[in-house]
Amino acid sequence: MQLQPQQVVSLQNRQNQTLGSVQITRIDKDLVYGDFTAAPAFATVRPLFESFVAAVNEQMFAALDPLEEAMAALGLHLAGADGNGEIMPEITDVQIGGSAISFRFVQPPIESTKRPTDSKSAVVSN
Repeated sequence: MQLQPQQVVSLQNRQNQTLGSVQITRIDKDLVYGDFTAAPAFATVRPLFESFVAAVNEQMFAALDPLEEAMAALGLHLAGADGNGEIMPEITDVQIGGSAISFRFVQPPIESTKRPTDSKSAVVSN
């Protein structure tokens, strides 16, 4: 399934717990931006995302690798907001700051023919 601006999807962890809802606001090749509304389960991982944003803002780049590994271990993925089992694109580089979220598609959508030369994702900050 292709994501579209204004579409609402759920962000889930490896255990399929819903961490929040995402309203897609913009898609730029493999990079997706949206508005994030946290669910109660997000409280358990919120400090991880806040630490990541703080490390980037304070330019503590040595601290990023362990934080990125911990976030990857969460197994974050998208699910249809209505729970109908839609197949969603795989995502990576999930960043959440306040009510903003960004992530990348693991494989760019079909209409995108190449990745940007900078493989780092844009950081969302409060």
